Amino acid sequence: MNNKPKPKTDDDIGLVADPKMREFITRFDSNFGLIRRTCLEEGISAQTYYNWKKRCPNFKKKIEKILKRDLIIVEDSLRERILAGDTQAIMFYLRTKGASRGWNEKEIIAKVLHKLEKKRKDIDSSDNRKFGDVLEIKYI
Repeated sequence: MNNKPKPKTDDDIGLVADPKMREFITRFDSNFGLIRRTCLEEGISAQTYYNWKKRCPNFKKKIEKILKRDLIIVEDSLRERILAGDTQAIMFYLRTKGASRGWNEKEIIAKVLHKLEKKRKDIDSSDNRKFGDVLEIKYI
């Protein structure tokens, strides 16, 4: 007689014994990994969700797999928008992934302010006009 255990797969929701947990996983998957929404729809507290994650390694593994898959979907969608020339998608990517190369909003603002201050000093020292006049800034 062959008493080998059935091989377990990551997709096997049956590894989670509690039917309420299995129900949660199914709804969590259809809700694109939104914890709060799924908790509300399933009538459980967020604390119950976090307790399940601590108590049941198979539940946690399934939840993490769904979140990882959803992140891949979003990353692919962002990539498609970037390749299509979507400026907002490009700027979002640069602000999040390009921060180490100076695509950080604080650094960009600091650089612009530094250049403006230098320009102001150059203009003020070489010209009788005020900096605001040169930039055509209208005061109300």
